[in-house]
Amino acid sequence: MGTDHTTSEHAPETSDDETSKRNGPASDDGPASDDGPASDDGPASDDGPASDDDSALAPDDPDPVTDDPDAATRAPPADDRNDAVDDRAPDDRSVSSTPASSTPASSTPSSSTPSPSETKGSDVASDDSTSDAAADTPSDATADTPSDAADVSTDTDADVTVAVDSSPSRDRSSTDVDLDGVVFQEDSDDETESQGLFDDLLSSEPIFENKEVLRPSYTPHELPHRTDQINRMATILVSALRGDTPSNILIYGKTGTGKTASAKFVSNELETTSKKYDVPCEVEYINCEVTDTQYRVLAQLANKFIQQNQTVIADRIDDLQTLRSAVVDEESTDTERSTAADGEDTDASPVDTDSSSIDAGAGSDPSPLDGTPFEDVSAIDDRIQRLRDDAEEMEEVPMTGWPTDRVYSTFFDAVDYHERVAVIMLDEIDKLVEKSGDDTLYNLSRMNSELDNSRISIMGISNDLKFTDFLDPRVKSSLGEEEIVFPPYDANQLRDILQHRADVAFKGDALTEDVIPLCAAFAAQEHGDARRALDLLRTAGELAERSQAEVIGEEHVRQAQDKIELDRVVEVVRTLPTQSKIVLFSIILLEKNGVHNINTGEVFNIYKRLCEEIDADVLTQRRVTDLISELDMLGIVNAVVVSKGRYGRTKEMSLSVPIDETEAVLLSDSRLGDIENAQPFVQARFDN
Repeated sequence: MGTDHTTSEHAPETSDDETSKRNGPASDDGPASDDGPASDDGPASDDGPASDDDSALAPDDPDPVTDDPDAATRAPPADDRNDAVDDRAPDDRSVSSTPASSTPASSTPSSSTPSPSETKGSDVASDDSTSDAAADTPSDATADTPSDAADVSTDTDADVTVAVDSSPSRDRSSTDVDLDGVVFQEDSDDETESQGLFDDLLSSEPIFENKEVLRPSYTPHELPHRTDQINRMATILVSALRGDTPSNILIYGKTGTGKTASAKFVSNELETTSKKYDVPCEVEYINCEVTDTQYRVLAQLANKFIQQNQTVIADRIDDLQTLRSAVVDEESTDTERSTAADGEDTDASPVDTDSSSIDAGAGSDPSPLDGTPFEDVSAIDDRIQRLRDDAEEMEEVPMTGWPTDRVYSTFFDAVDYHERVAVIMLDEIDKLVEKSGDDTLYNLSRMNSELDNSRISIMGISNDLKFTDFLDPRVKSSLGEEEIVFPPYDANQLRDILQHRADVAFKGDALTEDVIPLCAAFAAQEHGDARRALDLLRTAGELAERSQAEVIGEEHVRQAQDKIELDRVVEVVRTLPTQSKIVLFSIILLEKNGVHNINTGEVFNIYKRLCEEIDADVLTQRRVTDLISELDMLGIVNAVVVSKGRYGRTKEMSLSVPIDETEAVLLSDSRLGDIENAQPFVQARFDN
C-alpha cells in the first residue's frame, strides 16, 4: 500500500509535453512562475509556500519531478511550511504535520503504513500537476476526502491559512495598511467630534487685530490730552540726565485718569534717553497695593538693584578680559619682533642698526593700556578677581526672615554700588502708608544725605488726595516737593482716546459709527474713567466676536454695559439658600429700625419669628451663627467678635450692602414675599 502511494506521487510516466508546460514558466520567471497555475485552484492562488518551493531549488534544476528522483526524499518546502505552521499555530501542530509525514513514508515504506484517509488524499494529489500543487491546494483534497476525515481536512485548511500569513514571500504591507486604515478611520472620527468645539468659532473672521492695546497694562506711544502733565514730569526729571537729583513728585487723580500710563511713558523715555547719552539712570516701578509693607518694598528694590549690579559686573569683566587679550597679543607680537630684529642685527652695520631701531620706535602702535588705570596684565587680573568677589558677596534678600535693618543695609549697599540716578515709582502709595505707616517714605526720602555714588528720587501715585494728611510733617515736606493733578476725562477726550486705541486694536471697518461715542458717553457720565471706557469697548468686541458678528454695533455696547454693571452682590443674595435669606432679612429689619452693633441674640430672636410666619424650620442659634459667618465671608455683612467681660463674647455685625436693593431682592423670593408686615415683629421684640 505504501509502495503504490509513492508511485502515484512521483510517477515518471509524465509526458515531456506536460513537463515542459510546467517547467517552462519556472525557467523564465523564477519563483513566481508557480503562482500562475496555482491561481486556478482557488485559495491556493495567494499561497506563499508555493513560491518558496521553487525558490528553494537550484536554478540549474528545472524539473524536480523528472530529473531528480530523490526530490521526494528531500522536500524542503514541506518542512519549511510545517515549521511556519508550528510557529504560528502551536495548538494544531499534530494536524499540520500530516503532509510532512507522508513524504518520508514514501521513501521508507517499512517505517509506517498510511491510513485510508491518507491514501485517499495521496490519490487525489497524484491527479494534480505535481505533488507540490496538491499540497498547495487543500480545497481539492477536501472535496474528495470521505466524511470520516472531514475534521482533519478542516484543520488542515486552517493550518494552511496560518502558513500563508507567515510566508516570507507574502506582502504583509497589505494587511498592515488595512489595519492602519481602520485606525485612521477611528482617529478621523475622533477628530471630527473634537473639531466641533472650536472650529465653528475659528471659522469666522476675527474682529480684533491686537486686543492687548485695550488692556489697562498697555502703555501707548502717545497719550492724548495729557501733554501738559507729561511735559511737567519731563521738566522735573530732566535733571537726572545731567547727573543731579530730581525733585520728588506726587501725582494725584481719580481712577482711570492716566496717572500710571503717563508716568510709565515718561519713565520709558527717560531710560531710552539715558542710554542714548550713556548716562546711568534707572526707573524702578513698585505697585504698593501688592507690595504693601516696608520689608517687601525694601527687599524688592534691593533685589532689583542687585540684579542690575551683577549685570554691570559681568559687562565689566567681559571688557577687562577683552583688554587683557589685547595686551597679551601685543606682548607676544613685540616678542616676535624683537626676536626677528636680533637676527637681522648680525648682518647690519652699527650705523644702520641704530637708525632702524629709531625708526621702529617712532612708528610703534600705542599700547592697549594707554588711557586705562592698569599698568600691566596682573593689574587687570586683580581687578577681574575683585569684581568676581563683589558678585559673590551680593546676596539677594528673601521675602521674609531678615531683620528690617539688615534689609535696609543691603538695599543701601546695592543702590550705592556704582554711580547712577534711580527714580523709584511707588504706585498706590496711599496703600503703603495705610498698611505700614510712613517709615518707608521717611527712609527713602533721607537716603540721599548718606549715599556717596548714587542719587534717589521718589515718584508717588495716589487716588487719595488727602493721604498726605496722615504723613509725618518731615516726610510730607520732603516728599511733596512737586505735585501734579490729573483731572477726569470728559466725553470728547474719551472719544479721542478710544479712537486712538481702536485704530490699532481692531481691523478695518470693524466698528460702526456709534460704537465709540456710546462707549465714551457711558464712561463719562460716571466719573470720566478711561479704563472703564476701554474695558467697555473691549467687552463689546468680545461679545460681537462670540456671536460671530462681522462688525461691532450699538447692541453689543449695551450688552457689554449690562454685563459690566451686573451687581455681583445682588446675584449672590438672589442665589442664597432660604435659611440664609431669612437670617439676612432679620439683620435688615434690625438695621431699618435703628439698631446698631447687632449681636447674634437679637438676630436669632427676629429669625425665629420670621420662620414662624412663613412656616419654615427653625435652626439652632449655633447654626444661625454659622450662617452669619458665611454671610461675612461673602462680604454681605461685617461681623466682629467682641468680648463683653463676664457676660462672655458675642458677634456684632452690620450690613455692608445697600439696604433697599438687598431687601428688594429678598422679597422677590416666593417664600419671603409672604411676609406682609414685618414691623410688628421687630416692635414686639423691643417691647419684650
